[in-house]
Amino acid sequence: MRSVFAGAVMFALFGCGGGGERDPYGDLSCANLPTNPHLFDISDYESRRISSGDRLSAYQWHLNNFKQKTGAGKNDYSSSAIKEGADINVKPAWDSGYSGNNVVIAIVDNGTDITHPDLAPNYDANLSWNYMTNQSAPYPVATTVKCAHGTATAGIAAAKGGNDGAIGVAPNAKIAALNLSWDCGDPDQILDADVADALSTAGTRTRGNPPIDVFSNSWGCRSPVGCLDQTSEDKIIEGANSGRGGKGAIYLFAAGNDRAANFRSDYAPHLSLFEVLPIAALDAEDNYAYYSNPGANLLVSAYGGYGDGEKPGIMTTDIVGCNTGFNGGYFMPHQRNNFGGFTARMNGTSAATPMAAGAAALMLEANPNLTWREVRYILATTARKNDTSDSDWKQNGANPKLWVNHNYGFGAIDVFKAVQKASGFAPFGMLWEEGFASLMNTNKINFTAPSIRLIEYTSVNVKFNAIAANCRFDLKLTSPSGTHALFVKNDFDAPSPMLLMLTSGGYEFGTPRFLDEDPNGEWTLTTENPTPCSVAPSVKQWTIIVKGRS
Repeated sequence: MRSVFAGAVMFALFGCGGGGERDPYGDLSCANLPTNPHLFDISDYESRRISSGDRLSAYQWHLNNFKQKTGAGKNDYSSSAIKEGADINVKPAWDSGYSGNNVVIAIVDNGTDITHPDLAPNYDANLSWNYMTNQSAPYPVATTVKCAHGTATAGIAAAKGGNDGAIGVAPNAKIAALNLSWDCGDPDQILDADVADALSTAGTRTRGNPPIDVFSNSWGCRSPVGCLDQTSEDKIIEGANSGRGGKGAIYLFAAGNDRAANFRSDYAPHLSLFEVLPIAALDAEDNYAYYSNPGANLLVSAYGGYGDGEKPGIMTTDIVGCNTGFNGGYFMPHQRNNFGGFTARMNGTSAATPMAAGAAALMLEANPNLTWREVRYILATTARKNDTSDSDWKQNGANPKLWVNHNYGFGAIDVFKAVQKASGFAPFGMLWEEGFASLMNTNKINFTAPSIRLIEYTSVNVKFNAIAANCRFDLKLTSPSGTHALFVKNDFDAPSPMLLMLTSGGYEFGTPRFLDEDPNGEWTLTTENPTPCSVAPSVKQWTIIVKGRS
């Protein structure tokens, strides 16, 4: 067993009580609640709805940001809190006819209220499972705010819309709800076997051999020794290679919400798998959210917003009812709808990840023959350079050069550009893999691989000589083209298990930052800025593995 956590930054873990099936229209008392004095008249935005059948879509700035008030709190969000155009640019993709048809998104989370009128039409019972109750109905085990996480992420990805509420990025995609329910009970009761099964494209439960195309995982771990066992990682690798008839399932994971603790996505081993697409979070001003982990393994960013009621959060589905889910534990922003069931306070890399999953669904509808590698590549090469004043933006050595940033990956997702590129994408050829090991106590490797001319992913396994306790340092990989990937930053106190891995069996890091560069030439791995260290850390031996195409 191992512990995992739900990704929204506002959540703290505590137990939840029982629950049960609910009638989505059974509680109409919301219509009788007094109007919140901080709410403006939603009719102000009638002409600006991104979805004509959904009044609340006017609040969904992540889909269409026209610098609107968001209704998430007491402020009206002036220009200091929201920036016009800071969105995923999905409307032109919808206008081109793409909505996620014939694509299945698995929401691996803590339960989904599939009675919700915006989720029920897309819910597929045959592909869903509740690992807490060992039955197909994936309801959350309680209706508290802590148990609303999965309902919120499902709506961000694939809320149907047309119900006078909100809409998802891929409103016609099917939802496979897989309830691991860690946030509604004791996280130590989650079995590794259940996690592995939920991540499998051939689950051993009643799902049989499900046609799941995209796995959205708004969870992760704060431990640099990992939260997925080897079997679970193997299931991801297997799914990426054999899922979707050999084209590969798409695995998206939240990059994590621990920036304040100087935690990097590089310290979560599963996020450094080539087969995983780590997603960072942006706020409504197009900057990184204060919680979103930086890292060399980040692919792209989507919008996470805030849940404090002071700055814009993400409008999405909530557990149905007037005193349930987010509406039960926090400010209820939308008394005007007649059954509750929506919140404007979802947030975190948990919110950004299903947004990216919805984007992947539109891409697969545009071109069902895309492989997982091609989806990964298209998202990266069509991303928008946001927050242009951030000093970490660098152009890599590709031709043409690609902008990349340790805070954002390749930038903010642009759904329309991704769908456009996907629709006529020329298939990749074979994936080649080459690896070289260094000599002892040297920091350079001369890489020679005639079969690879364009890098897709680079991994390094590093083993250090002894590292003094509390020794902090930077660990940086430099490619033959001069591009850097920072794997370790000298502001983090590595716990003893991580130090043990670094000095014994080795620790593996991975990065897409060298995308489309030529790998041939001299690679350098350096430790810099040691502080305070009685003895400067030094690399004993390291191995580099490059995956790419000719």
